[in-house]
Amino acid sequence: MYLPDTLLTTVIVLIGINIILIGALWKINLKADRQMKSLMEKWKAQNLYMDYTVEFCHETKSLIGEVRDSIRNSRPEEENRCVEKCGQLLKRSRGGSTVLEALLIHKEQICRRKNIEFADRISFLPGAENMRATDAVSVMGNLLDNAIEAASVSSDGRRVEVISEKRKNVWFLKVVNSKNPSGGKTEGKAADAGKDRADHGMGMEIVRAAVDRYSGTVKFQDSGDTFTVNVAVFMKNAA
Repeated sequence: MYLPDTLLTTVIVLIGINIILIGALWKINLKADRQMKSLMEKWKAQNLYMDYTVEFCHETKSLIGEVRDSIRNSRPEEENRCVEKCGQLLKRSRGGSTVLEALLIHKEQICRRKNIEFADRISFLPGAENMRATDAVSVMGNLLDNAIEAASVSSDGRRVEVISEKRKNVWFLKVVNSKNPSGGKTEGKAADAGKDRADHGMGMEIVRAAVDRYSGTVKFQDSGDTFTVNVAVFMKNAA
């Protein structure tokens, strides 16, 4: 028979073991969630790349056919129209990562459906030689998702703007979006629309993890009716 003190000690030990097991299971589950999120990002990047490639090739093939037809039949109006379409097609090619180009086109289409003005100033997109595609997509994709989410519930002047450039060996990414001023300021953290907070938080966790791999920085600025995220990635320091 157990003495009272021995029984109490046994109960405490059992409780401690259960707490440790629960903590271990929680960590395993969290790691699995991160891995699943990473796999989903890779899958989305691959799908975007394939969609972009197929669409671009289809439009290029169609355009080549139109050019040949206009030359064969000597129709100046058709030639002018083809030149204009060539210019529009070339605007979609910014150099660097075709995956990021596809991502930008996809997010622009989402903004159009949500009646959000989308603007971009892209002078550089990191390619595979600068940064892993999955990291670049994770950073830009999650920031744009958050920006669109917040802009979609802003009272007026719905807008999302993305600026991407390279200075020396640093990729600077800036994402600006309109937001609802009544939501209050959110200095030091990303603004959201009040929905899907778990996914939103996981998204920012992925952004920080990707940026940290390159010894980069993520900074937020809340101006009341607009929210800005500035990312700097040192592309030589990939782990």
